[in-house]
Amino acid sequence: MKTLQGIKKWLADACIYYTVTSLAIILLNLLLQNKIDMSVTVRVSSFLLLLPASLCLSAGGLLLANQKLSFPLRAILHYGITLISFLLFLWLPASAGARGSATLIILVIVTALYWLIFFSVHLIRGRVMRLWEETKD
Repeated sequence: MKTLQGIKKWLADACIYYTVTSLAIILLNLLLQNKIDMSVTVRVSSFLLLLPASLCLSAGGLLLANQKLSFPLRAILHYGITLISFLLFLWLPASAGARGSATLIILVIVTALYWLIFFSVHLIRGRVMRLWEETKD
């Protein structure tokens, strides 16, 4: 029963990632192309590759929430899954002709953004949890 609940949580989270990412790509593409016609904005292959990326991100999120592992190990595993899913499903298919130096620069930028967002969310969550505990008393 626990396994079935875990699979449901994994798939539900993946659907949320997929929906949010799809909408962000559509909106970003509309803003960058400055077009109203939705038929020419995004290729279907882009959306097909978002599904495995969303599944990987969801698995990484579940791993990060797993309290059985130490926090640094969970953070590093989450980072690895996020970076690999970005690289395999989003960056490499979109930039098939790019040189290795461009990929390296993108990996450095994604790493910096990841850790900036990760620590910001971690600090904000910690502060909110402390405030929540203080108001309970």
